[in-house]
Amino acid sequence: MKIICITGLPLSAPTIESRLIPLISNLREHRFELIIPKSSGVWKEKEYRQKLPDHISLVEYGSKFIYPFFSIKKNLFKDFDVVYVSKLSRLSSLPGYVLSKIKGKPLIVDCDDYDWSSGPISNKIIGNFVIKHNDHLITASKELNKRYGGTYIPNTTDLNKFNPRKYNGKKIRKKYGIKPTEKIIIWPGILHSIVDIKFLAEIGNKLKESRLIIVGSGDKFEKLKENVTSKRVILAGMVSKDEMPNYYAAADIGVITFPKTDYHMCKCPIKLFEYMAMELPIFTTPVGEPKYMVEKTKCGFICETPQGFVDRIESTPKSELVKLGKMGRKYLEKNQNWKILSKKLKTLLSNI
Repeated sequence: MKIICITGLPLSAPTIESRLIPLISNLREHRFELIIPKSSGVWKEKEYRQKLPDHISLVEYGSKFIYPFFSIKKNLFKDFDVVYVSKLSRLSSLPGYVLSKIKGKPLIVDCDDYDWSSGPISNKIIGNFVIKHNDHLITASKELNKRYGGTYIPNTTDLNKFNPRKYNGKKIRKKYGIKPTEKIIIWPGILHSIVDIKFLAEIGNKLKESRLIIVGSGDKFEKLKENVTSKRVILAGMVSKDEMPNYYAAADIGVITFPKTDYHMCKCPIKLFEYMAMELPIFTTPVGEPKYMVEKTKCGFICETPQGFVDRIESTPKSELVKLGKMGRKYLEKNQNWKILSKKLKTLLSNI
């Protein structure tokens, strides 16, 4: 089976690098063509080509038009079985939809979050249309599945890379002068408009015995600095992907502070599974996929307010945190790794 996979994103985009490629990499008997419009972003060709398994080929076409299929050579589309769209944007879902209709081939739409609801009005119109007009829908969160149906294939992470047995957090603790007796809470991410900066800062400001490390930068970084008033909050700034496991290894708790919006209700955050893989208990607000996973796996606690986070963080013994963290990784190993999730995709493809 040959599958044309249209993404509209560079290979370095989180959706592609952390979901699409690992999801399809286990389908050895299938051949994929990842069609990446150059105008959608800059990507390091050699670096990312090396990450692709042999059965996945890469075609670049560099159109600057909204409808990139106009610029693709016709011979690419002489022989394929399925159109697979990753991400509901005008650069992926519309070309994919039109191509499937022109060639009379099934259209699979992989919807990993609700971001088509924001941004240009064209994204909303096209996203709302294609999510309802396809041959099969894949949804990455329970909330998306509840709203739109389809096959639930959530995210996970690389359990080999994010393995607590491979890292030692002493270097990070020493770097920031954190005592062995102090608990470390970690929050990594891009600090942009969808992050509740005040909520996150308030957790750190209220801590009395623990330390909060915020890893990342973005448009709201300066705003975060304004809201942080406690020396117990460490603003680490940007950290490389290769260095992140060391930060996780130093931490005792991973926090997720989703506000109750449609976007967050439908999101399936990668950091959730990185926490679980690194055996960090999850302390989360009662929103979306993090809430679902904590309730299902018993790998953490649900907290309503910044004070609720602090009370639970500082009252929970480290020994209990260790037990909770192990439950999270154990669940992923048995139920939600890329090999298992790829089998679900293979079954779906085999039935088309």
